[in-house]
Amino acid sequence: MSGQKEPDHDLETEGIARGRKKRAPDNPIDSPLGSSDDFTVPRLPEDIEAIPGSKMQRRISHEFYQLKELELRARASRLDITDQRRLAFHNSDRFSREVFTALPDNYFRPTNEIYRMAAATCLGLPLNIAMGNAGNMVDRYGFKLSNDGTAHTRHTLHNSLRDRIIYFMRLGSSTVSKEPKDLLLSATGRPMIPDIAYHEEEGPNSRGPRLLDIKTLGGGAKQYTSRATGDLPKGAHVREQEVPREYRSRARKYDREGDPNLTENQRGPLERTLKDHGDAIGLCFGFYAEASPNVHKFVGVLADKWLEQESAGSFDFSGNHDQAKARMVRLIRKNLGLTCAFGWASHKIHALHKLNRRRRHQLHMAEEIDRELQIDENPAILYSQGQGRAGTE
Repeated sequence: MSGQKEPDHDLETEGIARGRKKRAPDNPIDSPLGSSDDFTVPRLPEDIEAIPGSKMQRRISHEFYQLKELELRARASRLDITDQRRLAFHNSDRFSREVFTALPDNYFRPTNEIYRMAAATCLGLPLNIAMGNAGNMVDRYGFKLSNDGTAHTRHTLHNSLRDRIIYFMRLGSSTVSKEPKDLLLSATGRPMIPDIAYHEEEGPNSRGPRLLDIKTLGGGAKQYTSRATGDLPKGAHVREQEVPREYRSRARKYDREGDPNLTENQRGPLERTLKDHGDAIGLCFGFYAEASPNVHKFVGVLADKWLEQESAGSFDFSGNHDQAKARMVRLIRKNLGLTCAFGWASHKIHALHKLNRRRRHQLHMAEEIDRELQIDENPAILYSQGQGRAGTE
């Protein structure tokens, strides 16, 4: 009827109609593929720093592997405190895992024997190799081999790690000295020689050079099982913390050799010089190819220094500093981790060959001594042996 007021539009129907006019999403990726309402040209992959979908995928993967790691830790905690699988799992870190995650390249090309030994050690498994004549002198896990100093390859492992660290420091344009002999001299002329000395800052206000001392920790060392109760210690961390105390103790000893009148509370000239350098910093690499906390921190510092140089242009991800740094950290970690893991394996193999040669010599000497004793007891043996040789001619 014309006199009556027409009803208002149905609000619910109108809302549904409005809802059909979908608002274009802020992010074109949020809209369904092939949607008739999406008229935006897709962005190029290099224009997308982090797609929300890839972030979610990384988060899910991270949480999944975190859960698996928690399950492994729970299983490892139920093992005996001396079980090598527990010790390996407890001490291993990202450096250790490079043995399994790093892709092969032309620089790191281990033999089958070296790789098998490195992998077994990182997993806390017995060495599946033939021990030869030294079998009864060597433990199943290679602890004695790792601590054998007669093969002279333990020193080679140490120097390889030192040289790799110096290489990456120089890529960051750091002023580095290898084994400086004139920084820490006692009054009697006895030197304390760190592995590396470097300047943190250049310029007139810079402090004296910082001192780095690299340590390698062999298998079965007390630092791995120094606590009878409670949580297991991290062997490389324990060894790292011992370095500053060792330097201070040696400096005090050398100072008192030069001046016996120094009291217990007095600092001698060498100890004061050491203090001016900020004490020595320990960088430790352990039996399971793990690295101490200072090494983990130092790798980040090396990556930052390297990123400041023009040579780092190939690592630049469209100006994304975090991604470039992460790539550099992975590269440095791979170099140090594989150098450590394969270096330990090579050292143990050389030590095993050395023990075998020594054991063969000992067996030969034992045979000679036994033969001489038999001749002393029965000289007729010589005559019978001579007759036997004559009969064969």
